[in-house]
Amino acid sequence: MGTFRSFDEVALMQKHRTEQIMDAFVTETLVTVRSRTPIDTGNARSGWFRSPEGLSDFGTEQIIGNDVKYIVALEFGHSKQAPQGMVRITAEESQQRMDEIVARFQE
Repeated sequence: MGTFRSFDEVALMQKHRTEQIMDAFVTETLVTVRSRTPIDTGNARSGWFRSPEGLSDFGTEQIIGNDVKYIVALEFGHSKQAPQGMVRITAEESQQRMDEIVARFQE
């Protein structure tokens, strides 16, 4: 790690690192829930989105969603491919995912 000249420089670096960690967390969560979504026509899997897209400023609300009408039915066991759902399983792993991401940024 380099030498910093001011507190502002350190604060800016930490802010940027936090934004990168959150971006990685949201991106990996989206990829995971999408990969767990069963495929029949592909609409449900392709229906996942992130808002806003890309790296966001610190403090910006991040949303992962799916507007497909039957996504709730899929989540609660309608599909034999994902009888335990996709979102609940992915959400249960959130802390582990965050811990792994933070550890990568500390290396």
